[in-house]
This record gives sequence, structure tokens and C-alpha cells, in this order.
Amino acid sequence: DTPSPTEPGGICSGDACPACPNPVPVTVVVPGDVTFAFGQATLTAAGKTQLDQLIAAANSGDYSSVNVDGYTDQIGSAKVNLALSTARAATIRDYLLGHGLADLPVRASGHGASNLKVELAQCASNSATGQQTCLAPNRRVDITLNP
Repeated sequence: DTPSPTEPGGICSGDACPACPNPVPVTVVVPGDVTFAFGQATLTAAGKTQLDQLIAAANSGDYSSVNVDGYTDQIGSAKVNLALSTARAATIRDYLLGHGLADLPVRASGHGASNLKVELAQCASNSATGQQTCLAPNRRVDITLNP
């Protein structure tokens, strides 16, 4: 597949081009359930593979900085969720820097259960497993490559 002009590896490398007159940030959403076990901040093998692919794509582009923003679902306390999202963002930042990401400034921030993709009221199930499955889109890390 050919990447779109604004994706890592696309035709826009931070300079003006016909398809993208202005460089734009590229955000990659890394699903938490693929990258980490539930409630954990240790990378899974699948998560490492996904990040290795991101590193290769990022290094082929012309980026000035990277933002890593961690989010959790609403299960658990605000304090625990903020700490978990912060730890996950830091884990990904450290992995990117330790595994070949070009020498760019990387900022990692945790945001807890904010910027939700799914509200608890949208979940049909009241069971713990059902809610965990329903709220999975909220558990993620957004990695933004800035031109």
C-alpha cells in the first residue's frame, strides 16, 4: 500500500509539495490492548513490532519533534488512571528513543481517562469484562510526528 501524502513515508516530507501545501502533523493511534496488557505499562511483543514499524516510517520523514500522549478508560480511580497513562507514554517514549528513532525531542504525557472515544453509558454490558471490551478504544497512546 502506498501511504497517503500526510502519512509517514508519504510524499510530503515537511517541505511544501503539490499534494500538501503545508506540512501537517501525523498522529498514529496505538491501541492500548495491543501494546500493553490490561492495567500494565510493559510493552507486549506485538506492541514492540508496531513501534518498530513506526520508527522506520518516522525516520523516513522530515519531523522536528514527537508527542506521545497516553490515555486510559474510565475503569479505576482518576489517580491510578493518570499514573498508568503517564507510565505507558513514558514506556513508549523510552522505546522509541532506545530503538533507533532519529534524534528528535520526544515529549511524553499521560492524560488518564480524558479525550474519551467511548462513554461508559454507551456500553450495553454492566459486567466487568463487557465494560473492559466496550471501553477498549479509550485505552490508547497517540503518537504525533510534528513537521
